Amino acid sequence: MGAPCRGACLGLALLLSLAAALTGGRGALSAPSGPPASTALESAWRQLDEVELAGIRKREVKFVDAVYAPDVVMFPLYGPFKVQGVERAREAWRSVYDTFATVTRCEWSERQYHASGAAASWMTCLWYLDGANSDGQPLEMVLRVTRQYEKRHGRWLVVHEHLSAALR
Repeated sequence: MGAPCRGACLGLALLLSLAAALTGGRGALSAPSGPPASTALESAWRQLDEVELAGIRKREVKFVDAVYAPDVVMFPLYGPFKVQGVERAREAWRSVYDTFATVTRCEWSERQYHASGAAASWMTCLWYLDGANSDGQPLEMVLRVTRQYEKRHGRWLVVHEHLSAALR
């Protein structure tokens, strides 16, 4: 019929095998989610998150030292694509406040926490951020948030945060 497919067929076979392994034969890709968080652990992470949300509502950066690990890695909404360390995280939050002269709504919904062992976890949510710029023009955003927490020296801290806006 035609020439043997050689490398292309082998690559396709490997891809199909990988897809079958990841889907467990169910036909849809899924990542391991980790066990649901216990009520006590989820409460600790929610308290940490509420410190951040309160700081954002006040347009302060003081919360950064209480919430983020010294070596935090962020993919912020404004400013550089990637920042590392709390000083750079403060700068990233200041750039948000340069855009949002006022914050009228700042809330996270659909939070889902997952334990990743005794000292690590992650969370996803939607972030509703409304306010106005310095000219009084209304700003409304819905963002996706993914955070990773680690327990260091008996204290939970955010070690990674990724913010993104859906393009519509």
